[in-house]
Amino acid sequence: MYEQITLDYYKPLYNIGLDATSPMRGRKHTEASKQKISQALAGNQHAKGRRYSQSEKDNMSNVIRNLGNLGDKNPSSKLTEQNVATIKRLLRRGCKQLDIAKRFSVSKSMISAINKGRRRVVK
Repeated sequence: MYEQITLDYYKPLYNIGLDATSPMRGRKHTEASKQKISQALAGNQHAKGRRYSQSEKDNMSNVIRNLGNLGDKNPSSKLTEQNVATIKRLLRRGCKQLDIAKRFSVSKSMISAINKGRRRVVK
């Protein structure tokens, strides 16, 4: 917002963008600039034609289905299945989410997600 106010007030010559949030608003690329963009993107053939092994395909399928490294299988997981069960028990007893979060060294939003059933536990 401040940037837009500054642009409107000073009307600088070096900044050809009229809108701080979208400098190209109301403008069209020239044919020369379209050609430059096309050439710059021409070499980007990320994974085009790549063949994946069956294990790679299985891993991608698991990620898509959210069956990857959940719970204890995830090396960066802070909570075990027992921790989640304990958290649910404490929530049922009426403990404050912030106190539970501090106890388990996780965020309050994580405790809220567990409370609302947004976090799954691998059984």
